[in-house]
Amino acid sequence: MVIDYIYRAKEKMLKYLLAFTLMPDHLHLLIIPKDESTISDIMLFLKKGSSRVIHIKENTTGHLWAKRFFDRGIRSEKKLIETVEYIHNNPVKAELVKKPQDYSYSSASPRWETDLERYFDLRYTVLK
Repeated sequence: MVIDYIYRAKEKMLKYLLAFTLMPDHLHLLIIPKDESTISDIMLFLKKGSSRVIHIKENTTGHLWAKRFFDRGIRSEKKLIETVEYIHNNPVKAELVKKPQDYSYSSASPRWETDLERYFDLRYTVLK
């Protein structure tokens, strides 16, 4: 349900969805918002929407997400690649799987599409 909301946010608020991993107790998300969207808007959309559907489905109440989130800017291609690798290797580090692509709740899994390749293709087309 959380990943469903990531893709809903992609349609409405994201210029690029580059990587994600949904862990049992946290989420890693690498995105580039559309010009009119802020990170805070996107996180509110994800947290509020996913909480609502989870509570309905599970017949529960209460907070599912921490009030705060942590963000950081990435200012180089090297750091971007390192961040994608970190996000995708998080389930391996936590010993949930042996290989990143085996974790179903990550963009490393072949079941999910991101804009990572398109982002790099567009960047290099512009630079030529």
